[in-house]
Amino acid sequence: MKDISKLKRFHFVFLVVIFAIIKANFVNAYFYNITYSCKDNICIKGDTVTWNVVISNDGKSEVEYVAIEFLDVANNSVFASLKIPYYPLSDKRGNLIVVKPNEKVTINLTDRLPKANFGQFLVYYSCFTATITDSYIIARDNIYEIRQCYNQNETMLVFECVSNDKCKNDEFCSFNKCLKLKCKDCQYIKDHKCINYECCSSEQCKFDEACKNDTCQKLNCAFSEYTYNHTCSPLNCAFDEFITNKTCKKLNCSYGEFAFNSTCKELNCNENEFVQNHTCKLLECKENEYAKNHACNTLECLYNETIFNHTCKPLNCYFFQDTADHSCINNKQIMFKLSLEIIAIIALITFFIIDFRKYEKKHNENLSSADKNINKKLQDKNMFDKTNK
Repeated sequence: MKDISKLKRFHFVFLVVIFAIIKANFVNAYFYNITYSCKDNICIKGDTVTWNVVISNDGKSEVEYVAIEFLDVANNSVFASLKIPYYPLSDKRGNLIVVKPNEKVTINLTDRLPKANFGQFLVYYSCFTATITDSYIIARDNIYEIRQCYNQNETMLVFECVSNDKCKNDEFCSFNKCLKLKCKDCQYIKDHKCINYECCSSEQCKFDEACKNDTCQKLNCAFSEYTYNHTCSPLNCAFDEFITNKTCKKLNCSYGEFAFNSTCKELNCNENEFVQNHTCKLLECKENEYAKNHACNTLECLYNETIFNHTCKPLNCYFFQDTADHSCINNKQIMFKLSLEIIAIIALITFFIIDFRKYEKKHNENLSSADKNINKKLQDKNMFDKTNK
């Protein structure tokens, strides 16, 4: 067990020495220089940047590289790299980067530029991966390449933006920084700016418009509606008005028409009515007139007719009357004869009444006398009966 531990320690020390030698060779024998080029000589986050890596070989043997990487010092993440497929066990090992002794090789590495990690600067370091040509190390550890990172920091001035195009839609570029837009309630974001909506309430629109979807839209009111307070309100026209151009206007009805339900209708007046102020009014005809054709006409009655309720009616005269001038006139002769006859009749009736009363009185007296005789006889009879008892 102790021998195994000693063997492990020996291997560890040996590897440390080998790595130290390789590192020393990298540092002392091989070195690199990095330059970069940006569009318009302004490096902006997210733009494509080309790094020019010049690798020098001051050693005595050639060196092969399979990868070059740039890492962010803030989080050790790789933001740009060049990796070449490497097949160590194949005859065609790959199109490797070979730097011969006392020569230089320039490698172009192109990638997107990340954001600055220290203020406006991007600080990064490089890692190179080289092939291992020592057969002993390959056989012992079964590795064919080694990655070496250097503590030499590279610095780039990186702008977040120089115009709004490099910022998000809701940001704007200010002093090479993308700042968040702070729009008001009635605004929206467009082209990295706060743009006012056309409207946020109907009060911002014309009187015949309403705010819909943040725009002023023309009101499409119906024929019987009008615009009021940015809405369509129903027209309440009077019966004698009609709707035109979304307003109420008075009807201009003719003399023989009347207004009804916002239209002019013809008057159908009765014979005894006439038209006045677009209405039918009752004719006030005289007694000797009648209504016809909406006017008062004079009655032409016959001599034996009279006027009653605006019509001609036959006269009903008595036998002692004559017909004249549409009226009944008493006949004096007939009236005189009739008077004499009435007087004679009354006299006869009077004499008859007097005779009847005389007869009635005499008859009553006779009855009274007879009654007295009968009563006396009855009294005598009663007296006789009492005496015999």
